[in-house]
Amino acid sequence: MPGSTDKSTQSAQGRLLWPGMTNTNFGLSSDAANFLSPDLCRTHRLAADPAHAAEPATREPYGIGLEGFAYPYPVSMLPLNNDGEQVWMAYMDVAPAQPNGRIVVLLHGRNFPSSYWAPVIGTLNDAGYRVVVPDQIGFGKSSKPQGDLHFDTLARNTVALLDRLQIARADIVAHSLGGMLGVRIARAYPDRVGHLLLAAPIGLEDYRLYVPPTSTEMILENEDKLTAEGYRKQLETN
Repeated sequence: MPGSTDKSTQSAQGRLLWPGMTNTNFGLSSDAANFLSPDLCRTHRLAADPAHAAEPATREPYGIGLEGFAYPYPVSMLPLNNDGEQVWMAYMDVAPAQPNGRIVVLLHGRNFPSSYWAPVIGTLNDAGYRVVVPDQIGFGKSSKPQGDLHFDTLARNTVALLDRLQIARADIVAHSLGGMLGVRIARAYPDRVGHLLLAAPIGLEDYRLYVPPTSTEMILENEDKLTAEGYRKQLETN
């Protein structure tokens, strides 16, 4: 696979602004327990006994490049230069067992790393599609730049990834904010897009007609309320 395979990302601390935008008890019946090894049964009994309840494990914090957060497929890095700053774009390039000759690029939304596409990647692979899934710069395992992000830059980055992978033309499936990016790519690089499918896209209508504008200060205040554990849960459940 082109690019360097590495789950660590060297990136600068930055902030991304997009204005406007059980514990479960598992009981075992005696019949079921008979099928388990003595060690497993003992582990279950100890876990069920409050006197032997395990202390909550200390969870290591994720890095700014989501170090410590597993993706469903190997991650590679594409070096880029955005406005004079060296950045790294993370992506998954997943080949099918029986190729049908077609390629799909999946574009994630604002609140998501690309890992949440895992079920879609599997479905498309089963149908014979090669699937390319980038983390846009500023998201997921990609670099977090010091400067502002612009859709024109994100579009150029995505096309640069296609160039690196020697993909002349691909179908694009884009979700949420990815829909805005997908439209930008299709308009700026129409010869690179076979089909464009938008799933719950945003930014394609004038929200001022029915959504009050949100100040940058309010966006920052809301982001600052998100705790580390809350962000971890968001990543794990999306």
